[in-house]
Amino acid sequence: MGKHSESDFIKERVDAIKEAIHFFSNNCKSDREIWVVRHFLSQLCIDCSNEDIHASLDEPADVVYCDARFQVKEIFDEGRKRCDEYRESLRKAEIATSASDFLEHYQPQNMSCADVVSIVTERASKLQQKYGPSERMSTDLLFYFNLQNIHVGEDVLTDIDSYSSEMIAWRSVSVFLGDCALVLYVSDKAPGFLKTAKGKIHRNLSVLFDD
Repeated sequence: MGKHSESDFIKERVDAIKEAIHFFSNNCKSDREIWVVRHFLSQLCIDCSNEDIHASLDEPADVVYCDARFQVKEIFDEGRKRCDEYRESLRKAEIATSASDFLEHYQPQNMSCADVVSIVTERASKLQQKYGPSERMSTDLLFYFNLQNIHVGEDVLTDIDSYSSEMIAWRSVSVFLGDCALVLYVSDKAPGFLKTAKGKIHRNLSVLFDD
């Protein structure tokens, strides 16, 4: 990497981290929720434009796509202070002198589908206390697993119907994990595309290269 291109790389990294700090600010909560839904749909290989996805005007839904009304819930590492994390990354980036300064050790940890389902059922059950039956039955829960260095290595979902009793209060329950998506539960009133996607692990590698 030449001197000029290396300096360009450092500037791009600094700009990207500044953009991330803004993206994860309170003012961008709605933008983050739309981003999650768009990438979740992309994992399901559903081609949609940005105009098809928009913030909901009615609670408890956060994002609307066609007849789906998603409430987005993020799950991230306990005790993780994301803003501090990005500010420290920015500090290091602004004093970097070469591309090698950005190298970090990455060691992914496998999470089983059973663990994912267990976490989701617990969260879905707790959320029942916040909303009435009519609100829950018009809401499609979407959990975004934003966990560091976590990868679901399995290709097949098994025994998810055994958890239905924990999710039956909702219209549907789905998960987006960055490199895959899972639709765990759908009621009779759930959107058709979620019914079609239920019970599979969906991986669309092109999503990893999408902004």
